[in-house]
Amino acid sequence: MISNKIFCFWTGDELLSKNRLYGLNCIKLLSGCKVILVDKNNLCDYIIPQFPLHDQYKNLSSTHKSDYLRSYFMYHYGGGYADIKPYGFNWNLYFDLLEKSDKQFIGYPEQSFYDIAGEDNIRMQWKKLVGNGFYIFKPKTEFAKEWFDKTNDVLDYHRENLERFPGTYHPRAIKSGIHDPSYGEVYKSKGYPLEWNEILGRVFHKLQTERIGDFLNEMPPFRTSLVSFNYR
Repeated sequence: MISNKIFCFWTGDELLSKNRLYGLNCIKLLSGCKVILVDKNNLCDYIIPQFPLHDQYKNLSSTHKSDYLRSYFMYHYGGGYADIKPYGFNWNLYFDLLEKSDKQFIGYPEQSFYDIAGEDNIRMQWKKLVGNGFYIFKPKTEFAKEWFDKTNDVLDYHRENLERFPGTYHPRAIKSGIHDPSYGEVYKSKGYPLEWNEILGRVFHKLQTERIGDFLNEMPPFRTSLVSFNYR
């Protein structure tokens, strides 16, 4: 049984911006579901004692902390996940579609080759894949277990450099040379080892290509589901 709850994560120290608050309120008002904002003040309430966070979670950027928590929550709890953006649709139909199916999760169809993380052989399969902005999972699925395990493997691999070069600034902004204060993160270390999509898109998209048929892609397309594009 899937709980009709939607988890959103805010892992920075700063308060939500006006635009983020607007996005969160859109989800609360329009989704038809219970929306739970998980932040530094209540995260501990959701961590299962026998399944602690990876020991390098503390050294991740704010963006990567959110990426990590998606795999943790979608495996252990299931339910919905949504980026904090102003989505304008009711989610209950999609909870019902997933519940009545034999699939492990449901998301929205990716829009192009360029939206996919990873090598070209992964990106060429974009029409079969779902995106990372929002989805709904049944709890304790094989897909989510493998997703979570592979995410932990990446942090194991980078453990030494994460200890030496912890980061709190969005890696995509670092690599593009942009310091955008709207990310609400403070640049801390040029040696931060993780690339922007290393523990989300690269893992999530590749795993989908290995498990075509395990998921649905019937949620509204990402761009048309937004009430507004100005979400930061």
